[in-house]
Formats: sequence, structure tokens, C-alpha cells
Amino acid sequence: MKRLLLTLPVLWAAFILLGAFVSPASADTISFSASIPAQTTDFTNVPLQLSQFNPSLGTLTQVDLALTTTVNTSFTIWTNGNSGTASLRVLSDVFSLSVTDSGGYITSPQIANVSLVTPNAYSPALGNYYKWSSPITTGVPVSTGIFTTTATDASSYGNGALLALLTGAGTTPLSVSTSTLTSLSYSVNSPGGLSEATNANLNATITYEYTPTPVPLPASLLMLAPGLLGLGIIRRKTKR
Repeated sequence: MKRLLLTLPVLWAAFILLGAFVSPASADTISFSASIPAQTTDFTNVPLQLSQFNPSLGTLTQVDLALTTTVNTSFTIWTNGNSGTASLRVLSDVFSLSVTDSGGYITSPQIANVSLVTPNAYSPALGNYYKWSSPITTGVPVSTGIFTTTATDASSYGNGALLALLTGAGTTPLSVSTSTLTSLSYSVNSPGGLSEATNANLNATITYEYTPTPVPLPASLLMLAPGLLGLGIIRRKTKR
């Protein structure tokens, strides 16, 4: 009888442990990457094709978005009049990039006011700006640049409505827009002109932080403890 009394608590504890045991629900992450090839700015609402979070994995708790863009810009001056000297003075030339979602939960530019042209101290009275001058021949355009700049950003979002929007079986409803603001002056033999060419690409990685869905043990394992308990009782009865 003493052996049975000792066996029953042990088997019962095993049953409780097996019945309560599930796979640990620790935080986990999964990442996806996508690119937008270099194209002329300013472009608007170009889709960012990143996979949505699969809800079968668990509960989404946070989204991290890492962005890298490389921007190239150049200026071209030409004259249709007499040959001479052309000059260009760039006071500012800044680039911004925004990632937005269809619900309007992401609103601020992620990459803002990135300088495309490194200014030189040419005239303290006028401020710092890039200055360029060169002989120019009638009908032969002259270009300056290419100026190249790389900018990055890493942002995190925990808004519940945005997390719901990014959860599903398709691609994220995200889009990318860019803007370039330039302040400059130039001179060239008239008639003539100036043009600016700027293009930008984007490499993006989205990381979903989530709590995995607990996975219970199979029913066959949960029935193991009651089975062992029954066997213990039967075995004890047969020895009486």
C-alpha cells in the first residue's frame, strides 16, 4: 500500500506537467528585403514589395524598417549663343525620401534633407555653396558632377492599426516617394540653359518582431500520464 501511495503523487505530478507543457512563447523575428532600382526623382508612390507578416506564426508586436538609398545628381549647362564661360553656384541641394502606408499611420519622411552637393566656402557674405565655372562651346553641353550620397534610416513602429495592416498573406501596402529641393544660380551666354539630373534607389529590410503561437503537445502524449497512472493501479491490484 505504501508503494501505491508513493506512486500516485509521482504519476499525478507527471500528468500535471505534461498537461500544462507547451512550447515556449519567447519573442522571435523574421525579416524580408526588397529593392527599388535607381530612377529619376522626384518619383511618387512607387510600391515597396515586402512580404506581410504571416499571422500563423504568432502575434506581431513590432515592425522595424531599415532603409538605404544612394542618390546621384549632376548639372548640365549649355549655350546656343556665343562660346564663353558658364558658371554654376549651388546654395543648397537636398533630397528626402518617405515610406508611407495605405492607412496613413507612417507620416514623417524617414530620410530628410540629405545634402547632395558638398558646399565650399566661396564667399562668406553669401554663405557656403558649391561653385563651378568652365569654358563652354556653342551647342556642346557641359556637365558637372556626378555627386553621390548614401543615406540610411532605421525606424520602429508599434501602432496596433499599422501592425494589423502589415499582417496577411500578400505584400505590404507600403510605397516610396522622393523629393529634391535645389537653390542655385548660374550664368551662361544667352540663349542657354541649365538642367539637373537626380536619381535614387532604395534597399529596404522589414523585420517583424512577434510572439510565437504556443504549440501544445500532441494528445497522445497528454494521455501518457493517465495511462501510466492506470497501469500503476492495475499492477498494484494484481499483487494483492
